Amino acid sequence: MAKLNRQQLKEFATRGYVVLPQIVSPKLVACAHSVVADQVRNCPPKAGHCGPHFYFLFPEFPQQLVAPLYKSGLFDMLQSLITGGAGLSAPEHVQISLNIPPWDHHPGGPHIDGLTPTEPDGRPGTFTMLVGIFLTDQLKENAGNLWVWPGSHMRAGQYFAEHGSGSLASCIPYPPIHLSDPTQVVGSAGDVLIAHYMLGHNMGPNISDVVRAVLYFRLRRVGHREHWRIAVQDPFSEFEPVRSALTTS
Repeated sequence: MAKLNRQQLKEFATRGYVVLPQIVSPKLVACAHSVVADQVRNCPPKAGHCGPHFYFLFPEFPQQLVAPLYKSGLFDMLQSLITGGAGLSAPEHVQISLNIPPWDHHPGGPHIDGLTPTEPDGRPGTFTMLVGIFLTDQLKENAGNLWVWPGSHMRAGQYFAEHGSGSLASCIPYPPIHLSDPTQVVGSAGDVLIAHYMLGHNMGPNISDVVRAVLYFRLRRVGHREHWRIAVQDPFSEFEPVRSALTTS
């Protein structure tokens, strides 16, 4: 089973995200992109719409959209990050995330996913990791790239440790912590972004001539819903292999 190397583990630990190059084959990317194109034809955005446009698909979703997660070996690679061999649950949905040009919007700050609306039992919709599979090239900035605030997952965890996990509900869109300057995530079709749940992020402008397309999976460690309070107070409670890489030379 392929695993992240030590440098990639440390990058994920310190920055809260890492981009893995060319994990998904061109064939799998093309098949998934074809399904995205069908979705857009069948349910198009409003005429003249620019900027973010999302489709959330729930089981049973087209197999061409989950094939990049499983047939590439990516899911097994993600499992290697998880504490105690508990593993990851199967995805409950897949998000098709488009950014339609021209859209010259610069985000004012980050957010955390899942805070509104809550789950039916009132629990915030926390999860373990965000996984993005690039279906289009984003080789330059301002091409619909995701903006991230490196290291914010660590400072958010410290905030929730000090103020209690219940404070998460009042931290919309993001806890009041010191933030580093944002970074735009760049990569090629077939690359994969792995981001910690608490990494602050947002969508950036697209002044290119290409509709940016990414598949997002929000994955949970088995048992996450029962232990979410620990997970938001200790950023590595679900990522012991990552913690180990951070504390060893």
